[in-house]
Amino acid sequence: MVLQIDTNPALELPIQSCNPNICVVRAALRDQVLSMLRSGKNPVLAHLFINHLLDPEVAQQNFAQTGYQPPQNDINPDSLVSSGFIPENLKSAVVKPEYFDTGYRLLELDPANDAAWHNVWRAFKAGGGA
Repeated sequence: MVLQIDTNPALELPIQSCNPNICVVRAALRDQVLSMLRSGKNPVLAHLFINHLLDPEVAQQNFAQTGYQPPQNDINPDSLVSSGFIPENLKSAVVKPEYFDTGYRLLELDPANDAAWHNVWRAFKAGGGA
């Protein structure tokens, strides 16, 4: 996601890092985003940099290095497994483009699953099995 923002502190965006052209902010959906400052010194360079990061080959290389899946329409669970990029057991962890249509988010577990998770975690920390 790319935002173009003002440097107005009243916006209260939680900026994590910034240079004269690009800022990394924590967005309302709890994702990191790149943003270009309207008053940036090199807006064309900022656009070119973001275009570079969104290039499918560059995005795939970044994915391989960081483990963070980029927002690419051509990335899907089947292609990632068939190419050997991820193992079959991680197929369900791949973010699909349609998740953005419905605002799919990872939220807290329901009480029953939360309790089950904590029971397994307590057993693990105690050196036992589930």
